[in-house]
Amino acid sequence: MPTTFNGIGTHYYGKRNLEIRAGICEHCRNATNLFSYDTRLWFVVLFIPVIPLERKRVLDECPSCTRHRVMSLKEWETVKAEQLAKALAAVKASPDDAEAAIRLHGALVAFGQPGEAAKLGVRMRERFAQDARTQVYLASVSESEVATGSAASALPPRRVRLWPTFAVAAPIAGGVVLALLAVFGSNYYISQHRSVHLVNGLNQAVIVDVAGRGSVTVGRQGWRELELPEGAYRATVRGAVTQTVDFVVAADYFDRWLKNPVWVLNTGSSALLVQESTLYSAAPTEGAGSYQFHFGEPFLFVRDVDYAFAPFPHEIQVQDRSKPLRKTRIGLFYSGPAAAFYGLMADDRMDEAFRLAEWSLRRYPENTALLPPYVHLAQATQREAQCRALLAEAVQRRPVEIEWHRMHQQLRSRREELPALLAEYDGLLKVDPENSELLYLRGWLCTRLHEAIPLFQRALEHNPSNAFAHFALAVCRQSTADWSVAQGSLARAVELMPHEGAFAESLFVTRLAQDDRAALEAELRATLQAEPADYDAAWRLCQVLLVQNQRPAAESVVADCARQLQTAMPDEADEIILGLRTKLAYAAGDFEAVLNHAAEMSPRAAGFYRIRALAESGNAEAAASLAEADQGTFQDPFDALAFSLACARAGQPALADTWRTRALSQLAEWRGDSAVAAELLERDAPVSLADALDLFIGAPQKALLLVILAERASTEATAYRDLARRLNVVREYPWHLVNQIAEAVPAAATKPAN
Repeated sequence: MPTTFNGIGTHYYGKRNLEIRAGICEHCRNATNLFSYDTRLWFVVLFIPVIPLERKRVLDECPSCTRHRVMSLKEWETVKAEQLAKALAAVKASPDDAEAAIRLHGALVAFGQPGEAAKLGVRMRERFAQDARTQVYLASVSESEVATGSAASALPPRRVRLWPTFAVAAPIAGGVVLALLAVFGSNYYISQHRSVHLVNGLNQAVIVDVAGRGSVTVGRQGWRELELPEGAYRATVRGAVTQTVDFVVAADYFDRWLKNPVWVLNTGSSALLVQESTLYSAAPTEGAGSYQFHFGEPFLFVRDVDYAFAPFPHEIQVQDRSKPLRKTRIGLFYSGPAAAFYGLMADDRMDEAFRLAEWSLRRYPENTALLPPYVHLAQATQREAQCRALLAEAVQRRPVEIEWHRMHQQLRSRREELPALLAEYDGLLKVDPENSELLYLRGWLCTRLHEAIPLFQRALEHNPSNAFAHFALAVCRQSTADWSVAQGSLARAVELMPHEGAFAESLFVTRLAQDDRAALEAELRATLQAEPADYDAAWRLCQVLLVQNQRPAAESVVADCARQLQTAMPDEADEIILGLRTKLAYAAGDFEAVLNHAAEMSPRAAGFYRIRALAESGNAEAAASLAEADQGTFQDPFDALAFSLACARAGQPALADTWRTRALSQLAEWRGDSAVAAELLERDAPVSLADALDLFIGAPQKALLLVILAERASTEATAYRDLARRLNVVREYPWHLVNQIAEAVPAAATKPAN
């Protein structure tokens, strides 16, 4: 339905082929005239139509509550032709079938052909004079028209009949009988006209065949209503998914009058549904609503829902303003599983979040955005065994799904499990030695560059379009400060997968490392001109400007982005802007500003920034005190290693030894590459530059490793520090610490070529 905010949004304009019928509004339950018409949906600014959108058919708009159903005009015409043809064919095939005649009459009324409906009504009244169902149906239509004061009728005028005069009791008895017939007839009519919602969460249409009731096409990410009498049914789903569902549409006798039940056939168990409640009151309060998600169920029944597949109205009319009124709705959750997952996480509903993530990943394994947070949640809530089982299933699927394998490797790459993991991938390659994806994945398990690079190159020989292999080669080149070669590989990876954020970010870092400042600044300003609220572009431009010592210009970029974010996403803007300003302050080395910003953050985020700002500004003792209170501060052992170095530079040798021991212990148990790094750091003899350079770790980690190894390197200390400075590009912790140590000794006169 159209929505506007401050005059900006969507709105209907125009009414053609207007049809009016008497009926009961399915939303407010008022007896009224319902309007159906052709219109066009427009994008409006200050309620002025600006951009014409899709042509629509508005169905049964209620003048009381303005609620209605809507579908595309093209789809409406198709459905109209199909349903009328089907109903007419059924009557022609079985002219004595009263039920077929009722369905045809209902279709004529529903599709705005009252004249034809009236003619059919004449024939039905005569042909089925002795059929109770037909007479009850025609009476209910007539009753509805009277209740709404409809001038046009879908039924023929009744003949006036003269009845003989009876005793006084006869009319009374007759009135009671008629009243009972009306009551039972109304209940029966309701039971014969139930709406089942067919929903489809897939990106392709599906066809639902209900035995004895025909077929309905449900578009991608959409829903349709199917009217059915109460009873037991079997539905067959075909198209994007194949499925058979047995379901029952039934309600208690009195519930037919008192409740608004909803039946949902979830094709392929593919759709994510949300059931919500809200409280209407004269003084609305936050937190009065509730929600729950439905997923993975082929059929769903909810006994009473006020708004089925429709949004809550902004306001409702009540007789007593002093009494709050709770309303409920159910519908498709269009924001997607990831938004639902993070919402549940924010509300500390971890069990539901985990089940939802697992359903989504099983149902849509190609949508891997939930994989990393799912794995993290599994580890944090003692569900790692269940998570490992799901990932192990994915490893067996073909074609190889790289993101799933990377998560599988991440969970099993600790030092004690690494031999078994290597054997697993060696076994997979033995079966399929030319599989580019498997070669790439085996390369990631290497701890040395001289082992990994040939595997990535072989992966590209077998599939030059393997974007992940191009990216992996670039990471290897970045790790040796060979930025120009890395840029070529990354450019190809981005070309192959332009929406992969990690590839684009790595390409930016590579260009920044080569002082490609003018071109980067021009490109990023053009991006922000087109998308002023683009957070990533704003932060990257800030980094480019800081490299050129232009902090005021960077702060201006943040201010511009903040104004745009306040308009684009007012609810989340403050938190995003605060994070951006804090990152800028850290990158500029303004640790006092970092601490001031941290005072406005949540305790968890504040601790993260305070500890790092205190450590790099020389207040290691205060930082260590905070770190002891938050044992999860340095989950990455390289961060703990950097902290030990900060303690040493701040003249706190005892703290430095404590944190170095912790960091080395973490490194030794963490991953294969970090275990090798720990071994290098624990050597008594100096480590050669070639040996350190061959370690397969990222550029920031290698920069940190090199400045530490330089302390006991006699002849190569300057080369160590010079290379560390060239690897130290991204202005995130511990960038300042590494840079200070690298700059403490003059760089070599001749720098290695890029």
